[in-house]
Formats: sequence, C-alpha cells, structure tokens
Amino acid sequence: MEQIQSEIQPKFRTINESKIQLKTLSKNGNGRMVQEPKNVSARKEDDSSEESATFIEQFLSLVESDPDAALTLLIEKYRQEIFDLTIRISGSRSEAEDLTQETFIKAYEHLGKFRGESHPRTWLYRIAINRSISFTRRLKRWRMQRGGDEELFPEIPDTSTVSIEKQVEWDNLADHAHRALQSLPDRQKVAVILRAVQGFSYEDISQTMNISVGGAKANVFQGLKKLRSMLGVEDGHE
Repeated sequence: MEQIQSEIQPKFRTINESKIQLKTLSKNGNGRMVQEPKNVSARKEDDSSEESATFIEQFLSLVESDPDAALTLLIEKYRQEIFDLTIRISGSRSEAEDLTQETFIKAYEHLGKFRGESHPRTWLYRIAINRSISFTRRLKRWRMQRGGDEELFPEIPDTSTVSIEKQVEWDNLADHAHRALQSLPDRQKVAVILRAVQGFSYEDISQTMNISVGGAKANVFQGLKKLRSMLGVEDGHE
C-alpha cells in the first residue's frame, strides 16, 4: 500500500503542476475559502458515445500495456469529479482529499481486474462511494462512543452553488442543508448527491450504485422528501 501510494503521489503533483487542480478555491468577502460556482449540468457524462467509446478503448489498451499511464489518464479526467463526490459524502474537505487519493490507489491496485463491463467513470465512482461511506460510518461510530454530542466535522463545505432539483437555495441554507444531507441514510444521501449535485441520470445512478432504476428513483425521491421536510421546503415533484 505504501509503495503504491508513493508511486501515485508524484502523479498527483505532476498534474497539479500542469494546472489540473484538485479544487478551484477563492476567498469571499469574509476571507472564507469557498468553491467557485460550477455548472451542475457539467457533472453529467459529457462525452459523446463515440468519444466515450474511444476513451474506453484507450484506457483498456493502457491497462494491458502501461498501467501507470492508465492511472494517469483516470486522474487527469476524473480527479475533480471524485473530489467533488467525496466531499459531499464525507462532509469534510480535508478528508475528501485523502479519500480521493485512496480511490485512485484502490483503482490502481485493481486495474488488472477491469474488463470494461462498466464505464471507467462508473467503476471509479463505485470505489469512491464505498471508501467515503466506510469513512463516514467509522466517524459515526466514533461519535457515538464519544457521547454523540459533537459535530463530525467543524468545517462545513460550501454548497452555495447547488440546488436540490432547483427548489432549495443552498446559498441561503448552506449549513442547515449540509447537516440535513449528512443525516440521510447512506443510499439516499448518495443517490441525492449523484442526481442533484453530480447531475446523473437515473440509469447512471442505478449502474453506479448497482441497484435498479426503480431503486434509484425511490432513493432520490425519499431523500429529497426528507431534505425538503428538514429544510422547511414545500414538497415538489421530480
């Protein structure tokens, strides 16, 4: 594990030096670090079918011939997305950085098992989700052992650019919305993040979470319903 980590870290540094940033940050008027606005629709897989097929073909070829190059390809294309995903699930910007690196380490360890049965992006998301959920569960157990009266994280990730299906203005309710999101059951939380933040279709959610399309819709619906209730927002329709 340490050897793999030592091999991956230079790749992350090289990408940073090439201005492929882990996160784009700026300071607001109060000096707080916040994420720059992003277009939620950009979270959808923006590759055309032809481009996606070309990417998969290139990735599979590199998996066989040059695993290091295959990993670099994944990092360059999906590092920001994986960071965005892990910060939403974990609720911690600093922990998301570690979880992002752990995701790519785990992917590197299992490159030889990838057969193209799913898109590399879907495969990476599954790894990131599993790592992030495992982390939050450990933190919840720790919190319970400490008496349950402490916040898991003192830092609240900025959510000012995100809406819940265009109905909840996160910029006015950021802290409340963050805590509400973190309180959801794992499946509902992940489904809501994939749908409302990452911009996934229900088909993409079902493949990523390995559930049926109906299950994806149900988890999003129930998650949004609970969020609206906690945030005092009138219920709406998908």
